[in-house]
Amino acid sequence: MARALDLATREGVIISQVVEDSPAEKAGIRIGDIIIGFDGVKINGPSKLQNVVSSTKPGKRSKVEIIRDGKKKTIGVVLGELSQDDQVLASRLTSNKNELGINVQELTRSLAERFNIDYDTEGVIITEVERGSRGDEAGLRPGDVIVRAGSEDITTIKEFRRLSNPEDRDILLLLVKRGNVSRYYTLDIG
Repeated sequence: MARALDLATREGVIISQVVEDSPAEKAGIRIGDIIIGFDGVKINGPSKLQNVVSSTKPGKRSKVEIIRDGKKKTIGVVLGELSQDDQVLASRLTSNKNELGINVQELTRSLAERFNIDYDTEGVIITEVERGSRGDEAGLRPGDVIVRAGSEDITTIKEFRRLSNPEDRDILLLLVKRGNVSRYYTLDIG
């Protein structure tokens, strides 16, 4: 992924979703930002970020080092406490991504250029597919654009998460655009 993003390092965590009204959104963190440091601690993966953030006292102003559009930047974030509903949502989003083994993002100009996709394409783009995952076994690839799940169009990550919830269905039917070709894929998610 570092090579696809033209980064000099493999360190950091790429942001694939920013929850509405969250401390991250209020601080200006965006989808596509890469967090490389948190209060002076180097971030080398998602679990490191999660551990550092969870050990930080709510209400404390923290300095988050990011890379955005190839440039380093520091952003101040004031952490809050997760409500019970937010904790359930966070665990569902994490487990759903792990269930399918794919990472999706809303299409940005930067991602469209990196994956050679028309920016006007509707849908969410797959940026990562875990080897041996359900997504990999179904044939999904980074750069694929998910345009439909079941009988509903997909335009946001929120819609994708809602429609790919394994609690609601056993099989997920996705319409995926790869280059100029659209094709249906089925994933057993039950």
